[in-house]
Amino acid sequence: CNTACALPRHCCECICRAPRQLGSVICCSPLGLYATVTVLCNFPIILVGCQLPLYEHGDNNNNNNNKKDGNLKVTWMTLMTIFSVLHILAALYMILRIRNANDEAMSDLSRSIQRTRYLLCHDIGIAVYILVCIAYVIWLFLGCVWYDNNGYRIEEVDVMATCLGFGFFYLFVGPLSLCCSMCMTAHFDRNNYNNNNFSYSRW
Repeated sequence: CNTACALPRHCCECICRAPRQLGSVICCSPLGLYATVTVLCNFPIILVGCQLPLYEHGDNNNNNNNKKDGNLKVTWMTLMTIFSVLHILAALYMILRIRNANDEAMSDLSRSIQRTRYLLCHDIGIAVYILVCIAYVIWLFLGCVWYDNNGYRIEEVDVMATCLGFGFFYLFVGPLSLCCSMCMTAHFDRNNYNNNNFSYSRW
């Protein structure tokens, strides 16, 4: 009985502890600013994408052109949601790789700025993500072409305009926050990241 009661309690503790630990990793990371901006800019787009299956696609009338246009916009927002998830995963990937003292590919790199440069210039995962970013920019501008005065509304809110706004905002603020994070890391972070016993200290 004790074991049966302890298992759900342990699961609940793990679920409650995970967001707190993830927040601590992001805030105390050399790329914390970049990761925070990435999450804040892309989370609203993900919320929009999660709402799309709950509503009927296309207009309520029988105009086939309007229905086709509505489905096209839904497809655009769905892929924007996927891009947003990939942006957040890429930011977390970089943070975890930089903080991993046992990463064999960067075993000879002790400074976080060195590890960041390695990931941006030599890591295959980030290389694939750069291709994703190029596709993201193209898809973002395609959304401008497909957008019209009606947009795509859910409960009187133009969710397509919301996706476009946050998408273009992140297009400019995302790289800027990454550059700022790298500058702060280069000047203030003195931690040794290839030491198994390192402890991260706030700047």
